[in-house]
Amino acid sequence: MATGQNIDCTQVAIDVICEFLEVAIHSILYIRNLYPAAIFEKRRMYNASVAMSIHPQLNDYIQSCLGDLRTVLFTRALDKVVIAILDSHRKAIEKYVFEILLPESGSLRGDEFLIRTEQSFREFYLSLYTCDALLTVLPPDCTWSFQVHTSLSDLLATHGASLPWMQCERRQSHVDGALLLPLKSHSCGLFKMQLFIEQGAAGDTES
Repeated sequence: MATGQNIDCTQVAIDVICEFLEVAIHSILYIRNLYPAAIFEKRRMYNASVAMSIHPQLNDYIQSCLGDLRTVLFTRALDKVVIAILDSHRKAIEKYVFEILLPESGSLRGDEFLIRTEQSFREFYLSLYTCDALLTVLPPDCTWSFQVHTSLSDLLATHGASLPWMQCERRQSHVDGALLLPLKSHSCGLFKMQLFIEQGAAGDTES
């Protein structure tokens, strides 16, 4: 990667964040068995073998979500991205929370070729796999939702109603009796990210 002054560090940060979130979303859906294993294929990312969906409609939906997320990232109105797993009653029973902060003035200093960032993303990815053994088995017929938590006033001031989102119900964004499982954090000149899981108690996941 070039290191000249013409590099837009905000654009670089958003590109690498959205690329990682795409891999993370596919991985969560695969690891937690939300779709048949047959719709995934193994690819190489971050010097690791990752499972990526080959289902066109699912991939289009994920890409659409990430495309809209870019708008929020550019405004710096983002608080966190959440992948919520919902039971058959559309109630959140497990959440993967990505807290993301972009500084006003980003920098590539010390990681001009993003080697450290990619290594950190690899560790994020591997933590998703290793934590699966600590999580309860999901009940049948679970679905998922892509949730974006924002500083709403900042977002409305810049983009109004142009984003095709709606406010989710509390039952879809709140895990009752949640147990917190911290996984990984990363801080560099481009952004800060922290990942943790909220999971309901075993009895709650079957209610």
